[in-house]
This record gives sequence, structure tokens and C-alpha cells, in this order.
Amino acid sequence: AGFSYGRHDRFTDPADGGARVWQDTGYWRDCHPRDFLIATMEDMFTHQSGMLFDKTLLDAIGPFNTGLRRSVDYDYILRAARISTGAACPSVVFHQRQHDGDRGAGANKFPVSELVRRWIQHDQIIFGRIHDSWPLDEFLPRGETIDGPSSRRQALIQRGVVMARKKLWDLAMQDFALAATLMERELSDTERRLVRRGTQSKYGIQELLDNHVIGQGLRDVASLSSVGAELIGELATGFRWRIRDELTRCHPRTASRLLQLYITLTSSAFHNPHASESPWYSDDFLATTHKSPGK
Repeated sequence: AGFSYGRHDRFTDPADGGARVWQDTGYWRDCHPRDFLIATMEDMFTHQSGMLFDKTLLDAIGPFNTGLRRSVDYDYILRAARISTGAACPSVVFHQRQHDGDRGAGANKFPVSELVRRWIQHDQIIFGRIHDSWPLDEFLPRGETIDGPSSRRQALIQRGVVMARKKLWDLAMQDFALAATLMERELSDTERRLVRRGTQSKYGIQELLDNHVIGQGLRDVASLSSVGAELIGELATGFRWRIRDELTRCHPRTASRLLQLYITLTSSAFHNPHASESPWYSDDFLATTHKSPGK
């Protein structure tokens, strides 16, 4: 292995001097070494504080991209994983301190409430470049290459999923549209599992509720072919756990909006003879989304 990586846990020291509060790792992917690059493209889950690099690999990677103000470590890990293999350590190897103070230095300071938005912004810079410059077969497990329509479609779906999780929906829909028109054969089990991850970003999917243009674009993909309808239907199944989570947290309005979008996106798939399943919601579930908090 050119590098190794381990888990971390997180802690917060209360401002009032109370007992230190500990949390677990949070988002984490257990993956085979050949899948590490794709797993990391979907979301960064390991950190350089918990990594060791072979010196020859560091020489091959080159310096940090100092043009990025955030996500510099993410960019670096992607570059390492692209040319080398990683080895996972299941143990907690470092403790990550959480705090509510400002981030950045000097004139570039900003409040912690802006942190996620800025991460997303810089991740989009990185992945916009990746979409334009990386060969498509980089989106297949390591060792696999594009050798026909089937592997090309899987790579397109995987790249679309990565772009969707980075909220680059215009690029994601381009890839989904190409996949939908590449071949008529229904999605494989692997492709179904892949596409469902497109709406499971750790940063949520609020943009799908706020921007109707994205929903219309996804419906356009669904209208291209029976494969397109199936693809978008499977993509929308990622809403399920989010709907249930919103209900658990007593956010019925958000859950209801997500359910309505789910129904809209999957309606064409459920009329498709190649669809893999029937609607999972019921009249009772629909009624549940309209209950007031605490009911």
C-alpha cells in the first residue's frame, strides 16, 4: 500500500468548562481497497491527520493545491488514491476537536455556520475539474476498464452519482441522460445500488426542494427511455430514509415535500414494465406525513 488510513472520533469542550463531550466517527465507508477512490469521490471520510504516506508516493503526488482555500486535503487524498492503493486500519487513530469558533485566517475568516456551504463550494471546484479531465473508466472499480456498452453505462451512472452528491446536478443529469440512451437493457443490480446513492450525500438534498429546475431535469431524463425512467425511480428511492428521518425529528412538512417529490419522480418508473418494485408508501404513510409535530 502507498498509504494507510484509520478511524477517528470527535470531541467538544463545552465553553462553560463542563465535561468533554465525545462523538463517534460520523460518516465512514468500509470499502475494499479497489473501491477506495470511488468511495472517497462520493464523500470524504478519512482525514490526513489519520493517514500515513509512503515517501515515494508523496513525491509522485506533488505539492498541495494552494489555489484552494478549503478542501485542500480532500483534493490531495483523491490524487493519492488515483495512483496508489490504501490500507484501512479499523482502530481510532486520532481525536478530532470540534469547535464553534471562526474558521480561516486573517481577512478570510468566516463563521462556523458558513462552513458546510464553503466545503460544498470548493468540492464543486474540484469535481467540476474531475468531470472534465478524468477518463471515464476512473469511475469503475480499480482494475476494471470500459470494454463495451455495459461497463460504459455503469461508469456513467457512477460519475453521475458522484456529481449529484456534490450538488453538481447539471453534470449528473448529463451522465444520467447518456446512460439512459446508451442501451435498452434494464439496470443491473449493481447499477441500481449505485444510483440510489445519488441522493444520500452527507450534506443533504435541500436543493432538490428549493430548485424546481433540478426536478424538471430529472423528469426529462426519465422521459428519455424505459431505462431513464427506471434510473430516476431508483435515484428517488434514496429519499426513503430521509423522509423517515424528517418524521422522526418532527419535521412533517419537509417529509411531506420529499414524499411528493418522490412520487413525482417515480410515477413514470412504476408504469414501466421493467421497474424493479412497486410504490412503498401507503395511505397510512401519506397521512403520517401530515401529522403535527409530536403526534
